[in-house]
Amino acid sequence: MSELPFKELDGLSLLRGLPNPKPQPVDKRGYGELASLYTAFSLEFANDLLSKFAALGQTRILDPFGGMGTVGEAGRSLPLEIALNDISPFASLSGRFRTSQLDALYQALDRVKAIDFDVSSGDEREVFLKAVREVGASEEPVLTWIGLTKDGENQAEMLATHLLCLIRIETHRSNRGSNPTWTKKASGEAIPRDHLENARLLVLDKAASYVSSLPETHSDFKVYHTCGDVSDPQLVDGKFDAILTSPPYPNRTDYIRHYLPATELLVGGDEAAERRLREDQIGTPLIRKEVPNPPLPESVVNIIDRIGAHDSYASASYYVKGYQFYFADMDRALRNFHRWLKDGGKAVIVVQDAYYKDIRIPVADLLIDLAKVAGLTLDERIDFKVKQALSNLSAHARKSAPKKHVQETCFVLRKG
Repeated sequence: MSELPFKELDGLSLLRGLPNPKPQPVDKRGYGELASLYTAFSLEFANDLLSKFAALGQTRILDPFGGMGTVGEAGRSLPLEIALNDISPFASLSGRFRTSQLDALYQALDRVKAIDFDVSSGDEREVFLKAVREVGASEEPVLTWIGLTKDGENQAEMLATHLLCLIRIETHRSNRGSNPTWTKKASGEAIPRDHLENARLLVLDKAASYVSSLPETHSDFKVYHTCGDVSDPQLVDGKFDAILTSPPYPNRTDYIRHYLPATELLVGGDEAAERRLREDQIGTPLIRKEVPNPPLPESVVNIIDRIGAHDSYASASYYVKGYQFYFADMDRALRNFHRWLKDGGKAVIVVQDAYYKDIRIPVADLLIDLAKVAGLTLDERIDFKVKQALSNLSAHARKSAPKKHVQETCFVLRKG
């Protein structure tokens, strides 16, 4: 085991001395060059915290909302066992890419460089689906093998498929809407070969540069991947020393739709499967068939009631349901955190405030109240002021509350 920093930890504080979690320009120059990162914390923040866990002998770490895999990349050089889970199949592949050994990544680059794209069908989606089937040597949608294969199986196929997803995203730049988290569906038109080849060249150049910047993995570094909802049964109860994560916020961000060109490939063009993923993600803008009604803390109920009583259009008939879904989902997630942690284990969570029109939603306060009901105790908390917030992406939202007080919060919950 290599020498670790933070030798003289007093055991009293995980957050003391940590940098502001806000992502830095270096994050955008890293994996962010390949795919847009809606991440709540930087590689530096994650690495510093993981180093503290390692120094304390807390080596089994879970990120149940793994997103694009920042926690995984941050832990590459440490003697940790990291489990990454995300409901998005594209995010799951991104996490695999960012945690793989360098030789496997270079092999994937060579494999995709050698593909002879067949553009004769005139349907660009079929061109990419055929390429995915070629590198996967299977007629089954990739989502099937992400969900069923064990770690280490189909690794080469998954890494190559991830690169194909990035290439298709690059060819769809013109399909981005005015909302940066929304991508329009492709029309199935033909794709000019030179357009496709230029996209491949650009992505492979950026990917090669990114891979060359990655450190070798620590000899004791292990990573496990699951792709599913936070109630995924593959996550073992009482196994984890710590959780480090940033859950989705209640701002109706559709991450599945944002990466739509990739998602379409990974579900094999199955629109019903795509719709289920979009409905099941926490914070979904879609309305599910059943509105949950679990017992929630008074603070959460009051916020939901205020949103439902707002005088803006469709507050009571439509928008309030999204907040009911969100807090019911997060109630379930925090109860699962309690299950997954060992006794004495800690969960470090980063969240940001949200707004509904002019109503401020103090997400950290509300999640802490939910956590108390789930049996988790608040140990520490730090608040940071935020200049740019996800809730400001919409012009309508900016108009409703132009002078928003927004903060990002990092807090630590303890089991037992």
